[in-house]
Amino acid sequence: MRGKHLAAARIGGRGQWRVSRQDLQTYLDKTYSETSDWIDHHPYGSSMIDP
Repeated sequence: MRGKHLAAARIGGRGQWRVSRQDLQTYLDKTYSETSDWIDHHPYGSSMIDP
């Protein structure tokens, strides 16, 4: 949230963060996709996994 990768609001005196379900799901989907792409293109990625 501090890196502004995920929209959130700080609520109340305890500093609790609130994130919408849709924003969280969008962020997770993007992160999963980026991780999959990284594995596919990394020299020690999926080619190192035994079938």
